[in-house]
Amino acid sequence: MARVLNEGRVGTPEVYAMTIILLSGKIFLALPQQMAKLGTTAGWMIVAVATVAGLAGFGIIAALMRRFPDHSIVEVSEQVAGTFFGLVASLAFFAFFLALTIIILRQFTETVISTVLPQTPISIVTAIFVIALVFGCYQGLEAITRLALLASPFLLLGAITILLMSMPFANFDYLFPFWGVGLPKVLTTGVKHSAFMSEILILPLIYPALRDHGRFTSIGLGSVSVSGVLMALYSAQLLAVFSVAEASRSAFPAYQLARLIWFGRFVQRVESVFIFMWVLTGLLQMTIALYGATVTLSRLLHLSVYRPLLPAMGIIVYTLGFVPPNFPTIVRLDTEIIHVYGSIVSFGIPLILLVIAWFRGQAPEGRGGAEPQKERGAPQGRRKNA
Repeated sequence: MARVLNEGRVGTPEVYAMTIILLSGKIFLALPQQMAKLGTTAGWMIVAVATVAGLAGFGIIAALMRRFPDHSIVEVSEQVAGTFFGLVASLAFFAFFLALTIIILRQFTETVISTVLPQTPISIVTAIFVIALVFGCYQGLEAITRLALLASPFLLLGAITILLMSMPFANFDYLFPFWGVGLPKVLTTGVKHSAFMSEILILPLIYPALRDHGRFTSIGLGSVSVSGVLMALYSAQLLAVFSVAEASRSAFPAYQLARLIWFGRFVQRVESVFIFMWVLTGLLQMTIALYGATVTLSRLLHLSVYRPLLPAMGIIVYTLGFVPPNFPTIVRLDTEIIHVYGSIVSFGIPLILLVIAWFRGQAPEGRGGAEPQKERGAPQGRRKNA
């Protein structure tokens, strides 16, 4: 099946930056708090186990995509599983990215309102975010990835600064007993929550836009590894600073860590500086997720453009963002549904597709197809006419 959507071309550094931001942005949300609840003193180990499971899951995706160069995961689904089952798989991808956009939107909106804009109606903050998302998606994949590359040094520096400057408040005795809830439960919970890395599904979706397809595997493995290290460090730091009891009640962990930073009379309340970093991270995460949902839908419908879908997608995201009644509900949905069952969509479906393709011995339609044969035949025709 021919590719119907042209997303331009993006380089390896830009894709690295985009993927790491999408994966690791959870450190500014409720992830460290949920790890304290799930694993107590070993919450950071659950992230480490989930990272290893995520690396294995991406290995499945990479093995599948190597068999189908120049195709996205949507076209691969239809090509391998047929029209009907390919449609079902693509709808699952679309639902995943849409749910991810809505959950990140609501969490960041609640964070901004609770920390810096307590008197602002949530509808106003959400509307501003949605307008920014739609505008960002309208600019296209190249603009999104370049902005991610420009912002990534500042975001990484800010994240490391929070870790280092909150270190004097850490008491590493809070990380003991070392195995927390026990090694067997840590391992099973980590594998169960391998969907912490399920956002890596964005890579096979934009696969045709990569300039260097040979770097696809290294981009995915590197992004998962870097993001896993950041999430594990933040989970451990929250436990070392606040202890299990306090960490499990901290709704905005990174914000609470930043509020502790205090060096003399003139270095105080630095969390106001980091607010801009968190908002930029959230906007990039939501823009990438909304782009994934919109492009998946356009590929599913075999459209040559995706931008006409953006106004409707913005309205859908804005409306569904208010369905969860409160912040604890949206955190529970994120932890108990997206970060548990998301791996079925991101890793389970590619595994099924890979098995089917292997049994059928399928190869891509692209590079050896009719179009290259016509190009090779053209000089012969000219020689005959001559």
